[in-house]
Amino acid sequence: MYERLSSESESFVNYRIKDRITSEEFDAITRSLESEIENRGKLKMLVEIDNMKFPGPGVVWDDLKFAFRHSKDFERFAVLGDKKWEQWWMQVADKMVSTECRYFNASEKENALEWVSH
Repeated sequence: MYERLSSESESFVNYRIKDRITSEEFDAITRSLESEIENRGKLKMLVEIDNMKFPGPGVVWDDLKFAFRHSKDFERFAVLGDKKWEQWWMQVADKMVSTECRYFNASEKENALEWVSH
């Protein structure tokens, strides 16, 4: 399940993902992001992960394809979570794409918001 959270800045996008995200939900998010990129230009993004289970292989593959296709369309990308695999995934992403990527522990929301919004 996912939820789009409100944001104060036009270039800032914030989502919360809980439990497990389906391929259909991931597609809906990417369509929305592609529309925003087209209309606004580069984005800054924060994803808050709430007890998310590792996604299925289809979502992982789609995430990688989206990241490569749009790596220059994001200024900064932060993940707020509490699992080792989430931290590992962000470290991999940071090495693979040109976007600045960073992981924050769930208790560091203010730091994540400050980092991603600069």
